[in-house]
Amino acid sequence: MAVSQGTSGYFWLGALGAAAAVGYLNKWSVNETADVVDVSVFGDRWKDNVSGSVGWSGSVGGFCDLADTGQIATETSLTAGTVIEAYFFLTGTAYRYGSAYITGVNTEDTHNGVVTFSADITGTGELYKKSA
Repeated sequence: MAVSQGTSGYFWLGALGAAAAVGYLNKWSVNETADVVDVSVFGDRWKDNVSGSVGWSGSVGGFCDLADTGQIATETSLTAGTVIEAYFFLTGTAYRYGSAYITGVNTEDTHNGVVTFSADITGTGELYKKSA
């Protein structure tokens, strides 16, 4: 079984063909979901369901750097409401990618810690997968 070491991961954001790394991140996640549609009718004692639409979302997080161009682009995408291309790299050649919106940006500071940065991402359309 081939596994990927977590230190190999990174995240890119931007327009197709012009995406760039978002700096100082140390985690990301991608979640794929499928809706379930209830098609039960009168007289059914047990629910009957069919598979519905498929979608995806993700998040990234790490340390805040107010001068990092990737973090700035993330915030700009949120406020402008623009579609971005999101690339979640497991390694330099294996990744997940798709068109998405930035739907949330969070900066957090604690008395005894460092300032952190995170963003929520909602996919629009298919999530593609490229293996090594």
